[in-house]
Amino acid sequence: MKRSPSYPPAEVHSVDSSSLEETDLEETEWCVGGSVELTVEKAIYGGKLMGSAPDGRVVWIKSAQPLAIGDRGRGRVLKVAKRSFEVYIDDLLSASPDRVEPFCSHIERCGGCPWQAISTTDQVESLERDIRRMISRAMGEEVVFAPSFIALDDDHEGEREPREREPRESEPREWRHTARLHSEPISRGQQENSPSTGEVATLGFHGAGGIFHLDHCPVFTPLLNRILSAVQSELPSSLQSGRAEVRLSCAQEAKSGTVAVSLLGLWSAEAIQGVGEALERMVESVEL
Repeated sequence: MKRSPSYPPAEVHSVDSSSLEETDLEETEWCVGGSVELTVEKAIYGGKLMGSAPDGRVVWIKSAQPLAIGDRGRGRVLKVAKRSFEVYIDDLLSASPDRVEPFCSHIERCGGCPWQAISTTDQVESLERDIRRMISRAMGEEVVFAPSFIALDDDHEGEREPREREPRESEPREWRHTARLHSEPISRGQQENSPSTGEVATLGFHGAGGIFHLDHCPVFTPLLNRILSAVQSELPSSLQSGRAEVRLSCAQEAKSGTVAVSLLGLWSAEAIQGVGEALERMVESVEL
């Protein structure tokens, strides 16, 4: 199996190919479309969640609902590979004692922050583990992180040993300075959270039911949310001719930001001009 470069290879399971042949899970419920139960065991860099099958193979977990490490759920097998499965969790059977309440009411539809049910401490530890592994592989030797990443014990001169970290408090949420939105032409009447009817483009994140329109995001900085509001006010009516990507960005402590529109596929000169005019109106309307 060719692994995706967006997250490091899992190292928690050692899979013996002979045991796979003996177990032959594909002839049980562990076949495409089968109903299975499993526990979320790890959060993996890139927003991924991972569990394991009875034969030790890795299970990559997807779900519209937020999941935490230790949650147990029931779901459907989407893909079967030689050394892994892909499962979509439909029902949460039991919650982890470490599970935290997601702070965003759109979590099950938006899909932008899949780790909201995971505590800050578990998130940081998961990222440290995977980043350390990637750096160690690149360096060809094990690396020790600086104190900004992991708590170190300085009691012994010349030696710095990792020690147990104190639980972290919740971090401020308005941290995100960049965003990439997607746009597709769609009737507003077909979209649950669209404000009115009429043929326009829906602009937002890829969610469980398609593109999810949003005017405000709790993890955006105040400036990025003001830019988002101006974009949603002016751009959708000009993006009805095809698919597009809209990138928003603003530097920390900055008083201005950037909006970049990428038009995908074939667009007429008139449609492109309409997008340009919408951008001009947006610049005039945004309150920085």
